[in-house]
Amino acid sequence: MRNFGLIALLVVLLIVAWLSTRQVAFVQEPLSPTVTTGTASAPTNVGKQIQRQLGQKIDQTIEQSKQHMPDDAK
Repeated sequence: MRNFGLIALLVVLLIVAWLSTRQVAFVQEPLSPTVTTGTASAPTNVGKQIQRQLGQKIDQTIEQSKQHMPDDAK
């Protein structure tokens, strides 16, 4: 019975190792030419724009929720 548990543990470890190597291989992508030349500022600007838009949406939602609250809750 002990041998069966050890074999099962080894099989599970092999499966996890195989899945992790597949995931790492899937995640790794070759660098695009824009990253190697140093002109990768466009994705940063996009990220900042998304953050700005998200902040504006949050502010709008907070203001709307304040308008709908009764005076006691403010």
